[in-house]
Amino acid sequence: MSSFNFLSPPSGRWTEYYELAILEADRSRLAGRIAAARSAIMDRAAELFTTPSEEESRMLRNALRTLNLLEGSAHRRDEVA
Repeated sequence: MSSFNFLSPPSGRWTEYYELAILEADRSRLAGRIAAARSAIMDRAAELFTTPSEEESRMLRNALRTLNLLEGSAHRRDEVA
């Protein structure tokens, strides 16, 4: 898989950060992946204010919703463990 900087996501690559987060199997890296994906999604959402795309806006909302569910699930597993 390609390598990129998690601290400064490029605008068009939010889907890569999202995929890395939802596919992360290492629980110690999950929170960082979620944070990077959320940051990339929010940055792209801000860009869409100037050039709106209804389809991508819907995809961004769905991705954020999924990350929230994943994060909540990880927290519940940590509490049980």
